[in-house]
Amino acid sequence: MNIVGGNGNGPSSKNLRRIYLNGVSVELMAQYTDGSIKVQVRFDDVDVDNDARWCADEIQLNPVATSTGYSLNVTAGKTVTLDRGTTATRRNNPEMYNGQPVFNSATLMRCPANTWLNLDPNSNFVVDGGSTLRLESGSRLDVGNGAVLRVKRGSRLELMGGSVLNVLPGGQVIIEEDWQPWNHGRLVYYPNARINLEASTSVLEVAGVLDIQANATFTPARSGDPNTTYGLVKFTNTSPTSYNVAAGANSRFIMRGTSPNGRILHVQQESLYGPTQLVEFSLLNAKATLADNARIVPPVTNSAIVKLDNATVTSSTGVRNTHRGVRLNGQALLTLNNSTFSMGSYGVYSYNTTLGNSPVPVNCSFIDCNTGMYNYDKGIKAISCKFDKCTNGLQCVQMAHTSYLIDCSAQRNAQTGVSFSGSSTLNVKNPAFNYNAIGLSVGQATAVVACGSVSLNELYGFKIHHGGTLRMDDNHTGHDPVTAVKNGTSIYCQQANNVYLDLGLNSLKPMVPGYQKSLYGTFLCAPYSVTQPARKNNWNGTVGTPLTSADYSITTCGAALLFDDPSSSAEITCGQVPLSVPVNNEFAGAPLPAWMENCIGCAMVMSADSVMVPLNLASMAALNLGYNDSLPDNELLALAAFHALLASPVTDPGAQEKFLLEYGHGLMQESFGDALEKGQLDPATDNANMDTHLAMMTDVEDARTGAAAAEGQDDFVFYTSLQRAQLTRATGKLDDAIAQMQAIPQPPDTGQQALLSTILCYTQTERSVINGTYTWDEVEAAMLSCTGHGGPKMMVQPMAEGPDALPMARPTLQPNPAATEVRVQGFAGEDCLLRLLDITGRTVVQEVQFNNSTTLPLQAVRPGTYLCRITSSKGQLWTGRLVVAW
Repeated sequence: MNIVGGNGNGPSSKNLRRIYLNGVSVELMAQYTDGSIKVQVRFDDVDVDNDARWCADEIQLNPVATSTGYSLNVTAGKTVTLDRGTTATRRNNPEMYNGQPVFNSATLMRCPANTWLNLDPNSNFVVDGGSTLRLESGSRLDVGNGAVLRVKRGSRLELMGGSVLNVLPGGQVIIEEDWQPWNHGRLVYYPNARINLEASTSVLEVAGVLDIQANATFTPARSGDPNTTYGLVKFTNTSPTSYNVAAGANSRFIMRGTSPNGRILHVQQESLYGPTQLVEFSLLNAKATLADNARIVPPVTNSAIVKLDNATVTSSTGVRNTHRGVRLNGQALLTLNNSTFSMGSYGVYSYNTTLGNSPVPVNCSFIDCNTGMYNYDKGIKAISCKFDKCTNGLQCVQMAHTSYLIDCSAQRNAQTGVSFSGSSTLNVKNPAFNYNAIGLSVGQATAVVACGSVSLNELYGFKIHHGGTLRMDDNHTGHDPVTAVKNGTSIYCQQANNVYLDLGLNSLKPMVPGYQKSLYGTFLCAPYSVTQPARKNNWNGTVGTPLTSADYSITTCGAALLFDDPSSSAEITCGQVPLSVPVNNEFAGAPLPAWMENCIGCAMVMSADSVMVPLNLASMAALNLGYNDSLPDNELLALAAFHALLASPVTDPGAQEKFLLEYGHGLMQESFGDALEKGQLDPATDNANMDTHLAMMTDVEDARTGAAAAEGQDDFVFYTSLQRAQLTRATGKLDDAIAQMQAIPQPPDTGQQALLSTILCYTQTERSVINGTYTWDEVEAAMLSCTGHGGPKMMVQPMAEGPDALPMARPTLQPNPAATEVRVQGFAGEDCLLRLLDITGRTVVQEVQFNNSTTLPLQAVRPGTYLCRITSSKGQLWTGRLVVAW
């Protein structure tokens, strides 16, 4: 079967490097007394029926005409091992192998065109010792039931264009890893290669490296269909950071199945990272399962298509585990469509600062997670999505652009259905935020809610806090009523800015009317605190009755704030409402005018056209500009109009004027967020225009702060100053925003301290990502440290700099990066406690107690980036990054 051949360099060649496998065998059958022998000569002997170890510089499989079609067949139960020998095949140019010079090369086995290598059931083919098995164009390799093709450390399986690897039911291809990442086993995948995984039990396991060559599309297939697969691709690298997919230019990673319930991808490693060289990373019509702490990370670039369409990403165990879902970074070419993310710590974690775009999930479900979707910065537009049965359904943090939740549900979450914070506006249309502890929580930002239901929430239907605003009113454009009934408290306010309900037709009956409130809590003590019109809502199930203190209680400036509804409306439903509420789209009496239409004796103000008009008409004109989306740059025109009204406060305003000024401020903020969301303002390309309109916003915030400071309204000053900094941050001016936050006087309230400290830390983290101090993959650890800041703002103040700066005692890590050990300097003269955490928050090293300084050994710590947290006996806290590199 084997013929040794020369290397083709002529008869005097001293190198014997190539072995041919061609099916020829000569077998001695008998020897007779006269000395003659009987032999059998075969030209189709291709069966390997004993364990074999093959070593040569090159082994070439030749096409052989056989009844089976096989050129080489490893029979059941047998093992062929490609290995590197030590026999010399040349006289010069030695290579190092296992610490010794050898005069040969690692084994290369070539399978050229028209060859067929078959592994019978329960057989094995092992590529070891740095060897390479290469399938060339027109060749084929079949892996039978129970058979294993194993590529060990330092070795390669190369699939050239036009080659086919068939993994039959029960077959496995395993690419092994090494403790040294550069020496992993490797699957090298060239353009137009093909891997057929024929059944759910056909497995390709990559613990080593999948190396997708330039212009190649890695997409497992099946016989008869080059686009979909039945089989399973597993990624099982054990490194702390598992970068084990490599890609050349213009390459693609596409996993396409036949059903979102059919598993074709399993991730049992820290992350499945998509390299930035990929131009597409897609999971289509398929299911991916993730083990504890695993996640999927598409390419962190705006030039790659990232698509999860009709896909499922879920736990590998069938119950909630600690997987981290899909990690997004604000990719521009992202599609989230008709997909489910379930049973993990996160369904999706999207840190949009990295690449600057907002996700748009459509018809997606985020189910049974600690957090269904975590969305940081920019905005979100979710359409017909479900955020159900989680601890927290949707969590939006530091939102800068106007966001939308349209026909979405957030139901049966243990804590909050949807939480939204930042400097922008959330538009909620036809929600089903029911059966949570809290339906919708809004901090600092504004929520505009219409139609739908926020009902049956155990604690609160709405929680409006830290200067947040809720609008469920007519606002001159009409309002589809919201059903917010049978909540513990319908609308709960904790230092809210305002709640607008006038002519809203909302149903607000709590679970126990008269005992629980429709509206309860505190508003900020503000210059514009006046009696609030709240006409035509249903407060307690009765119709035509006036609103009384039995139904609401709001305190501001140390006194009760009055809400006015002389005649409650009937309960009117709209959209998705889970309750048997009477449907009545008519109410008695003529429609009542909103205050913008009826402000007797309103002050005259200068409009954006430099014309003196009544405040209410100027406010209405500015509002109409903002809502006229057919008008070019309508939001910028609205900003200018509102600036003309609000930058120079009305002298001695009356109650209606105060109401209109505060209402106009909210609309101005909405237009600013709209302008960013629509691209009418672009922080990246439009600095002069951005500066002009940011100045309009800060003028108004400064006027509000001045008015509140004159009246000693410190809480309002704090939240308005923070809002000013947040608006600056939204334009991308992070240095200015940080400086503004640091200039805010330290508030006495510990909750405000924590809020300021956290937002400042978040913003500093954004700056570190933008300037490259942090990589995107270090963000989660940094954000974890931000939420741990609960004390004074000084904890995140910058270090003193410059030649005259005094040295500041603080912990340090030296060296960093570190290898075998790191010297830890704690807080001078204090007893300290050291914790080392990985990026998921797991403890890597047992807690270390020390005084002043200590040395931490790192031999047992794998390479990666870690969070080092030091606390002192006096309550000081320091958090830093430690990079471990061998």
